[in-house]
Amino acid sequence: MKFTYKDKVEMYRLWKEEHYSSRRLAAQFKCNRTVATYIVKLIDIHELSVVRKKKNKKYSAKFKEEAIRRVLINHECAMQVSLSLAPPGCGMLSSWLKSYKENDYNVIERKRGRYGQKESAEDRIIRRADEEDTGASEAEHEVIDRE
Repeated sequence: MKFTYKDKVEMYRLWKEEHYSSRRLAAQFKCNRTVATYIVKLIDIHELSVVRKKKNKKYSAKFKEEAIRRVLINHECAMQVSLSLAPPGCGMLSSWLKSYKENDYNVIERKRGRYGQKESAEDRIIRRADEEDTGASEAEHEVIDRE
């Protein structure tokens, strides 16, 4: 579940001022205890500015590799590394580690953005005009357009 900035601030306030436990916070905000603990500790270490919604950040392969090395080679706790680097989610470092192990211990950069279409609309119109000359039915054109 994604939390709004107000949810994160309220979670921190309840923990700090009302002395809610992580179990109680998790129950109130309908999330995992680990997530509630992570958000509270993240705000405690880096202040409230760290949880503001910003543009999605792209982490470099070098940054990811350094974080992964801290966990695998230096044997630091993944949660502590994650808190010190302050990614937006506590599971981000875990997913980097999983991907690293699945890809034979290599950091793979994932492509971002939309995938290009196989065929432009202009090409589709030209192809359809050519097929009309061959006498293709309307049903056949719909099948072709879906492909």
